[in-house]
Amino acid sequence: MKSVFCVFVLVFFSPIFVYAQNNKAEYPFGSRGRNDEIQGAFLWHSESAGIVVQRCGNVSLVGASRYGLNASVELSSHLAMDYWIPNIALKKVWHNDDFVVSSRHELSSATPGLQWARDHHHFKLVTNESVPFLLSTTNEILVSRPFIDKVSCNGKHPWLILTAAASISVGVPFESYEGRQMQFHFLANRGEAWSGRGWYGCLKARADWQMKQNMVLRGSLRYFAGSFPGHHAVEMDASVEYFPLPRLSLSGGVMTSMAGYQNLNFVGFMPFVDLTWYFGRYDAIQSGLFERDVVKSISRKKRR
Repeated sequence: MKSVFCVFVLVFFSPIFVYAQNNKAEYPFGSRGRNDEIQGAFLWHSESAGIVVQRCGNVSLVGASRYGLNASVELSSHLAMDYWIPNIALKKVWHNDDFVVSSRHELSSATPGLQWARDHHHFKLVTNESVPFLLSTTNEILVSRPFIDKVSCNGKHPWLILTAAASISVGVPFESYEGRQMQFHFLANRGEAWSGRGWYGCLKARADWQMKQNMVLRGSLRYFAGSFPGHHAVEMDASVEYFPLPRLSLSGGVMTSMAGYQNLNFVGFMPFVDLTWYFGRYDAIQSGLFERDVVKSISRKKRR
């Protein structure tokens, strides 16, 4: 399992490392004298319809690490999960005007994590049977509405982004596998797809707000329905992302889960922290004023 994990990380980051070695790093805010201003591109969260700039991205300890393949496609992975649940996702922007519309397609496998749980006798998560190869697929449609202050000098960057999304996740076992229903907040609603036992759907609404020059407030609400215990669950999260340096951010927040899982409290909480490093020539998107948003400005720049 360790060798598979190492190969996965190497394949995911190889284009990033090649880029970093062959391109000079530049400040994302256009000048060293404005290090306390957030680059508008950073406001587009991985769960919004927007993507990172081409040949730019971020590496996060907990959240999604992202890389812009081109002006409309982004590659991402949650590296903190890769040891137990290797995952990779592709997001494609289909429409970009007042609203941004994209689709996200993810593949993951919980086989390494369930096998690890079995080997370490965590039988609340898994049975004692051998774990076959399991594949989980997620397909999601996202729609975001950026709000832009057109009277500012930085008029092409949004100060608020509202997002709505709908997704379906399905698990596929490649061999017969009974598995076990997980009875934990944040795991039970996703566990049926991870273990190849079933499916779940998710409706999501989120907001990302630049509340200060170097601070972003983020929040989301999710409704889950599917074949997991209780069949319904609601999750909320709220966090603050602070930029002490132009390319480095520190995030902290709390996730809340509400569901009728057996032998558990109706409400569960999970605090989290994250550290994110942004890389690439984000400053390149600052040419020109009063563009509608960052995704469109990059598309226009490429067509020139």
